[in-house]
Amino acid sequence: MYHFLKVFTCIAVVMSFGCSNTGFNKKDKSNQKESTPEQSELKDSDKTVAEPQMVGGAFLVCNPESVTSTGVSPDDLSAEEAILACEVRDNEDNVVSEGFQLSSVGVMTDSGEVFEPRSLAYTIKSWAMVLAIQSDLIDRVVSVKADIQFGDQPPTAISTQEALLGCPENYTPVLAGDPTTNAPPFCVATYEMKQGADDKPVSQAAGRPWVAITKSDAMDRCADLGDGYSLMTNDQWMAIARTIELNPENWSSGRVNEGSINRGHSDNSPAQSLQASVNRREACFETEQTCSHVAWDSQKRTHVLTFNHIIWDFAGNVHEHVDWQVDTSDKASPQNAWTELNSTLPTQSMPAISYLPTNLDLNRSHGIGGYFPGRNDQGGTVQRGGSYGDNANTGIYALALDLAIDAMHTVTGFRCVWTPTSDDDG
Repeated sequence: MYHFLKVFTCIAVVMSFGCSNTGFNKKDKSNQKESTPEQSELKDSDKTVAEPQMVGGAFLVCNPESVTSTGVSPDDLSAEEAILACEVRDNEDNVVSEGFQLSSVGVMTDSGEVFEPRSLAYTIKSWAMVLAIQSDLIDRVVSVKADIQFGDQPPTAISTQEALLGCPENYTPVLAGDPTTNAPPFCVATYEMKQGADDKPVSQAAGRPWVAITKSDAMDRCADLGDGYSLMTNDQWMAIARTIELNPENWSSGRVNEGSINRGHSDNSPAQSLQASVNRREACFETEQTCSHVAWDSQKRTHVLTFNHIIWDFAGNVHEHVDWQVDTSDKASPQNAWTELNSTLPTQSMPAISYLPTNLDLNRSHGIGGYFPGRNDQGGTVQRGGSYGDNANTGIYALALDLAIDAMHTVTGFRCVWTPTSDDDG
């Protein structure tokens, strides 16, 4: 599926890579960290590599796919290659399977490099073309283009829209997983913030999270990083949570709404927060459990977002401040106990879209976390995700409101985000 990736569309005929969306792909990438060589193994997937862009009445939709789903021969693919399959669709989103020819195919990575992929097949099953991509590049593909010719008409450029935002080092691009979250695309710290030099927050694997900090201090620390940086808002949290919820790779069954979503480090063993790893294969790093980027476990510490990007400890490890203060006289179902999120009654201060999952039948048994509101006369500072000792109450939608606005906690940290500003426009 790719419906939740339709965030922006250029109303133009584009003859090459690129799109004039404000703030996209404008940030200087010269200091970005190179992608690590470890990449996840591919399987049948709903992930769309690049958002469709209307071009002359047709556009490309490209996805990582398996040999089985594409119908190509396994012998045509080397051990170091993965498959990228593309469909041609018309302006009503219907698959176009005949009457055209494709040529001059180019693939762009997040470094800006454009290369010509090896073509395995054209017009096979519903696919317009099936491409072989080096496995260590498949996670970095952000755009695909080609020339398309219908009948005797002259060739026209057709492409997907670039998706990455030019994120800072160790920040992950986020496209709004659900438009109701009101969060435009942004970059989120891949890791919970660590206390760096000069008390500046840094997104890195090494070190345990920066905790015992107030929300207002966390807001100031993020803002001090420069233009575009801020503490994550609740809308942004929900955009990530819904993206995770709708991605089958985050579910134990490999199917959305079946089984449960991993909760991260939440079983109190070990009874402390943990540092992370730069290796996505070590997804259960230091949890005393065994899992990987493709092997599920309830304590798995990574979740998969769009384009196969990951985020560490979005659930578990430590609670995280977000920039949202709930009216203490208007909490949803106030009580001094953990409860199910879907058993609460939303209020004017806490509408359903601000804290509930897309599927309202989900509860703690599905790994989404619980809700601790506290009384209506206390707290109001929003903490999300749960911590290493909250067990089933930890999860991507976990929400606690018992902390006062000027209070800090030894199991509460924070995460910064970066959003393109007008200064990033080229």
